[in-house]
Parts: sequence; C-alpha cells; structure tokens
Amino acid sequence: MRVKNVHSVFVSEVVSSVMVSIQERNISESIGLSDAEAYNAPVDLIVGEIGVD
Repeated sequence: MRVKNVHSVFVSEVVSSVMVSIQERNISESIGLSDAEAYNAPVDLIVGEIGVD
C-alpha cells in the first residue's frame, strides 16, 4: 500500500487530541458517538484519506 505524503507528527497530534476528548467524554456528549464508535472514527478517517491503494 502506498500512502500520501503527510506530516506524521501533525497527524499523531490530531489523533492524540481526539483520544483525550474521547477519554474525557467530550465526544459522546457533543456528537453522541459511543466510545467504540469514536475510537474507530479516526482509524476510518486516516486509513480512508491517507492510505492509497
């Protein structure tokens, strides 16, 4: 699999921020996703947008 050229440190900071928001229950309160759904969303986004077949 080829991947798009992205700034990996930026991507890791974004994912880290999302993980903290999930742990603090901000995601479930603001948009109504369960923890499981919220943890899967960044994976779908990153694999879907950065990964290129």
